[in-house]
Amino acid sequence: MDELLQEFLTQTADSLNALDLDLVKLEKNPGDAELIGRIFRVVHTVKGNCGFLGLPRLENVAHHAENVLGQYRKGTLQVTPDSVSLILQSLDRIKGIVGGLAATGSEPAGDDKVLIGLLDMAAADKKPPAEAFAQSAAATDDIAAKSLRVNVDTLENIMTLVGELVLARNQLLQPSENAGADRQPLQHLSKAVSELQEEVMKARMQPVGALMSRLPRLVRDIGIDLAKKIRLECEGEETEIDRQVLELVRDPLMHLVRNAAGHGIEKPADRVAAGKPPEGVVRLAARHEGGQVVIEVSDDGRGLDTYTIGNKAVEKGLVTPAVLAAMSPRQVQQLVFTPGFSTAAGVTSLSGRGVGLDVVQSNIEKIGGTVDMSSMAGRGCAFTLRIPLTLAILPALIAEVEGERYALPLGAVQEVVRLRRGSPHQIERSNNTRQTAGDRGSENIAAAVTPAPVPISKAGDDDHDQDKMAAMLLGMGDEEPGGVPRVPEGSTIMELPA
Repeated sequence: MDELLQEFLTQTADSLNALDLDLVKLEKNPGDAELIGRIFRVVHTVKGNCGFLGLPRLENVAHHAENVLGQYRKGTLQVTPDSVSLILQSLDRIKGIVGGLAATGSEPAGDDKVLIGLLDMAAADKKPPAEAFAQSAAATDDIAAKSLRVNVDTLENIMTLVGELVLARNQLLQPSENAGADRQPLQHLSKAVSELQEEVMKARMQPVGALMSRLPRLVRDIGIDLAKKIRLECEGEETEIDRQVLELVRDPLMHLVRNAAGHGIEKPADRVAAGKPPEGVVRLAARHEGGQVVIEVSDDGRGLDTYTIGNKAVEKGLVTPAVLAAMSPRQVQQLVFTPGFSTAAGVTSLSGRGVGLDVVQSNIEKIGGTVDMSSMAGRGCAFTLRIPLTLAILPALIAEVEGERYALPLGAVQEVVRLRRGSPHQIERSNNTRQTAGDRGSENIAAAVTPAPVPISKAGDDDHDQDKMAAMLLGMGDEEPGGVPRVPEGSTIMELPA
């Protein structure tokens, strides 16, 4: 593909993704002249670049969308939800054409006469028919995922460290006159490699806000389709995460937001009857915690109905009535993660609450993360995703168990318990789960790990002897400590001393 065209595609993809958020903001603040000007300039730039690169179809759609925005800018046309929907539809068409360009290097064939006619009607302040405002929400994510913006200072640091590596290599290649000097180049090399690794990791990091910025459009479209009033609140947009992990959590996060907006938030009349404000709130919050990124998706909607979930589970043969009667409300709620489970009466464009949650859970677990859920009837529902910062390098604690070595993700090790043979703290087996008993009470250790006589004291410690054992308490998030968590595929294990 031509280098100039590739640069155009990358810049256009970034600009169009930002426009979704700007247009949603414009709908809420129709008098914001600065915002209107920014949207107009982006579409105008896309149109101008199309003319330079010889892309007539893309230029034509952008030109007619620009006409509507130009009327906004002049103040001769009022910003309305219907006209904003039409502009969003035009952006979706532009994204589709851009996607075709990225795939084949040329504009895909297509007829845009109907869309252009609708845009012309809007520019002339004529109301298009209601069916004209269907949402298609095309995406340019695949194009954006192939590029990454890197801070210039980070690149300079990487180049400096590469020079240090070359210098250290040259020193190692030169014969040394005394053995004592041999360690100096190695120490230099070790330091340079560690710093280079850190800088490369920084270059891969992206703020979670890059993903959050695509969600207001999704919530806005669901609100219009279902006649609901929904506000999306985002917190922690500056929280950084590896670009690869960000792409992998995109679909699960969108699914959770779609469920919250489509099925968690009630209709305005129902909310008022329940003593709530007519506008529902879907909240996203991201933060760093314990070497992981925690993303919470919550809503103030109806919450999960444990009675309905339990009855549906019995109906589908997932549990027996006797087992259901013995389950706690939280255990009943966890049934929504069962593959194929749904309480929906019928199939709609938005699946019932619970459909697809097994896919969300499995996709998060594939990258070494966890999904936790809490809900209260009438108060709302909250999902907590705990995911690793990166998949490139995974810090792990190496434990030897009956001659086998295990790499345990460090984020899953809640505690290392020091035990001495013959002490009141004994390791016992109960229902295939080993437990400790004594002053600490009963705590799960790990069903698959037998405490082994591994070193648990620092070198030179007076009380270090082979009678001591290390037992690791494992668990992630709010889960009960238990089985050994899996190591994500493609991870490089960095061994830490026990």
